[in-house]
Amino acid sequence: MRLCCKRITTLAAAICASAAFACTAATGDSAKGSGKAAKNSASSPAPTSAVAVIGDKTITLQDVDAAAAGALVKVRQDEYEARKGVLDNMVNDEILGKESAARKVSKEELLKTEVTDKVSDPAQADIDS
Repeated sequence: MRLCCKRITTLAAAICASAAFACTAATGDSAKGSGKAAKNSASSPAPTSAVAVIGDKTITLQDVDAAAAGALVKVRQDEYEARKGVLDNMVNDEILGKESAARKVSKEELLKTEVTDKVSDPAQADIDS
């Protein structure tokens, strides 16, 4: 029983870590708190940088971002979901690989034993309702 609890705790920790990574990756805050500069910060202009000048009117990146806020939220959400999906798959594959190696069985056999064989078909009454 202790081994099972340890594995569940490890799985929960891995899921929490993957969610935290995906959130920071999607928002671009990966450098916060780490003391490291973000990878793409050198190529990104500062929010107050001029991106266009028309006569005496200067348009800054901050102005553009404010006008495009709705579209940027959708793009960032899509980016977050894509990264989270890939990360979840990578974490699941790694955990499955480690557990199957520990049990000395294939990943497919482990899934069959721990998932497929434990799931029963729903009752016809449940299907009908």
